[in-house]
Parts: sequence; structure tokens; C-alpha cells
Amino acid sequence: MSGIFNLESPVVRAVTRVGDLAVLSILWFLGCVPIVTIGTSNTAMYAAIHKVFAQKEGIAAVEFLKSFKSNFRQATLSFLPLGLLELLLLAECFVTGFLQEQGAAWGNLRPVFLVLSYLVGLWMVYVAAYAARFQDSAKTTICQSAILALANPLQSILLLFALSACGFVLPVFPPLILFLPGLYGWIAHRVMEKIFSAFLN
Repeated sequence: MSGIFNLESPVVRAVTRVGDLAVLSILWFLGCVPIVTIGTSNTAMYAAIHKVFAQKEGIAAVEFLKSFKSNFRQATLSFLPLGLLELLLLAECFVTGFLQEQGAAWGNLRPVFLVLSYLVGLWMVYVAAYAARFQDSAKTTICQSAILALANPLQSILLLFALSACGFVLPVFPPLILFLPGLYGWIAHRVMEKIFSAFLN
């Protein structure tokens, strides 16, 4: 029994990591409340996961808050244009959804706006990861993120599938908001670090 509860045992490490993801999910949610800081919250999530999970240093909550502060300018400026575009697309989804219910022809465009909204959401994932790992201007961050997303279609499809799955599950079981963001951040980190490794080489 003592082996199971050893701080270095796989069981304890796994439970600790699950706890870290839950803490990061809650902090991410709180960081998103002002709306304009969603990008910063996404970036802080990625940076904290990289520090704690990959480099095995620091405490999840502390690393999140440190990154939130240090990446605030780059992340916020990088996300604002994409955030406005996403809001526009979501508004179009709402409008075309209403028109679809009324039987109007314009309602048939709803799937198009849904797909575009998910693609912009995916772009935001790349922007968050890039901003967490590289110090660049907002313009460079946005452009490089788009290039990386297009240059890695299989990884982008995987990230998009996971993002879609989260979007499908959350309305069915809202309490998962306290865990899913961290889980998706971990998945994104695993995928993005391989992309960055190839990018840097």
C-alpha cells in the first residue's frame, strides 16, 4: 500500500495531474469572464501546462497567473481581431439558425457559419500556443499561427475534432466546464509541441 501512495508513484502522479487540470480549468474560466481576456487566459493555460507537465517545474496555479500577467499584451492584441471575427460568425450562426427555423432560404447558410466559427476557434488555439511559447508582435503571432495551422492539416483536424467534441459535450453536461478546458489544453499542448519542434528545426 505504501508504494501506491508514494509521491513518485504513477497513481499519485496521475491524480496530481488531474487535479492540476481541474485547477487550470477553473482559473481559465475566471480569466475568461472579462471576455476581452479570453486570449490571455488561453495563453496562460498553455504556458502553465508546458511548465508543469513538460518541464515538470512550478505549481499549476502559480504558473498560470505568472503567464497571464507576462503575456497579457501580446495575447490580448493577438486575440482581439480573431475574437471580433468569432463573435460575428457566432451572431451569424444565431441569425441563420432562427431563419432556418422559419424556413427561410438564408437559413441554409447556418452550417457554413458553424464550420467557419470552428475554424476561427482552431486558429485561436494556435495563437494561444504560439503566444505562450514565442515573444512576437501581434501581427506575427496571428500570421505564423495561420501558417502553422495550414501546414499541419492532420494535426489541425485532430485539434478541431477535439474542440468540436468539447463543444458538443458541454451543453449536455455543463459541470464539465470545470475540467474540459484543462483536458483540451493538455491535448493541444501534446499536439502543438510536436509542431513547434518541427517548426524550430
